[in-house]
Amino acid sequence: MQDFAIAGVMMLALAFGIVEFAKKHFGVEGKACVILYTVLCAAFAGLKVAIGQGLIPADIIPIIEMVITTISAIMSGMGFYHFAKKATGRKLSG
Repeated sequence: MQDFAIAGVMMLALAFGIVEFAKKHFGVEGKACVILYTVLCAAFAGLKVAIGQGLIPADIIPIIEMVITTISAIMSGMGFYHFAKKATGRKLSG
């Protein structure tokens, strides 16, 4: 159960970053943001449960994890950058 709680926090952060990315690059606004966030959280949670219950074949799991991790990391990183830039009102530098 602790693993799911930790993964849940990570799912929330990833979904947040992806929604911020969608707002910036695809013009998602209003209720569409809430719907997108809800769908992403449900998809991540459902996938986590499906993998945990053995509903997905073991040889496919590493591929799913790699694809989701890569896409989510890229999109959430860009989303968090946009959010921090918007919150501070200035361009962020490394």
